[in-house]
Amino acid sequence: VGKSALVGQFLWEKFTKEYRPTVEEFNWIEYMKDDGSKILLQVVDSSGSRDFLAMRHLYARIGDAFVVVFAVDDPISLDEAKDIIKEVQTRNTKKAPIILVANKIDLYECEEQWAAKKSRIYAFNNELHFAALSATNLPQVIEIFRSVLSEIRNFHPAKMKKRRQSMPITRGSDHSDIEINAIELITRKHAMEKKKLCTIS
Repeated sequence: VGKSALVGQFLWEKFTKEYRPTVEEFNWIEYMKDDGSKILLQVVDSSGSRDFLAMRHLYARIGDAFVVVFAVDDPISLDEAKDIIKEVQTRNTKKAPIILVANKIDLYECEEQWAAKKSRIYAFNNELHFAALSATNLPQVIEIFRSVLSEIRNFHPAKMKKRRQSMPITRGSDHSDIEINAIELITRKHAMEKKKLCTIS
């Protein structure tokens, strides 16, 4: 559906055409605020695969913001996006902002031609943010992430400076494992260091 391309644009300002199946990919960005305090942003690129329900349940529970992507040329991807959104709304107690993103709009001349129908109406009825874009358009991608991040309490990306950023840690379709306990350990570690941690999935 192009979710990894969107994440790549946001993190590296680079569009990758090559398709690479991803189950989970983890990235960390440390931001410095004007007052000298730090916020660690964890970006989880997840397929939402039913093969890894434990991880999916964890993200739905702990995430601070969600960018759910579907491809306008793939109606099944919209159905899968709706399933993920329903789970987030059920499990997440933070009332985390959710944005439904329609990707690959460059394949059609207008919204009425999309194969995935009524996504905008669905978003409106479920009180979701909605955006339509092409992952190739860097300004649009950056704006999507900035808009959802600005919904997180005390996270104002325009007022912060990116300090450092990790290389991605990937679990691919070969089922190599990243333990749930490790993710929760990282969360606790940064809490002890009094760094604010935000997770966007």
